Amino acid sequence: MLFLFLSCVPFGGYQPSQTKQDYIAVKNTRYVFISKEFSYQDRIAIDKAINKWNFALNDQISFMPIDIAYTMSSDEIQNITNTRNIIVFKIDGKSNLLRKGDIKTIAFSNKIGGNGIFLVRSRIKDNDLTDVVVHEISHCLGSQHLAGSLMNEDFDSKLYRCIDFKTIEQVSKFEHLELSNMNYCILSK
Repeated sequence: MLFLFLSCVPFGGYQPSQTKQDYIAVKNTRYVFISKEFSYQDRIAIDKAINKWNFALNDQISFMPIDIAYTMSSDEIQNITNTRNIIVFKIDGKSNLLRKGDIKTIAFSNKIGGNGIFLVRSRIKDNDLTDVVVHEISHCLGSQHLAGSLMNEDFDSKLYRCIDFKTIEQVSKFEHLELSNMNYCILSK
């Protein structure tokens, strides 16, 4: 199915194509569709997370952020999620996507290797948003929770600040990427 994304607006100076088909056709490029429900500052923070992963992946995979207005039908959203592209959703603490009574979850992805990131924005401090998104993109790239790393299950601002070797190693295996061509940080103790 081919349809126009008339409401797409490039973020960070990117010039997107105008059809969904064009969004899924570029080899090794994965588009990150960012809801316009996020503030401008939030979109900057999400863009920083994308840039961290682009540096770590060293052109083996490239993410390109795209702002969209969610006027798409559920079928259109499903078409995007049938690809390796990512949609970043903003949800509130009362969303039916959260378990009843859950007051702790700040963000989650739809699955390991998935393509949906859900941010409970009201529960994330402004200064932590980039780091939380880096963690969630890691899930989309195949990383599972791993103590003492970016993939620590509970948010830890010190561990979430950079993409470490343990995380890169998981992504490399899941995505079949050349580990020696990837960039990562070394966590200091």
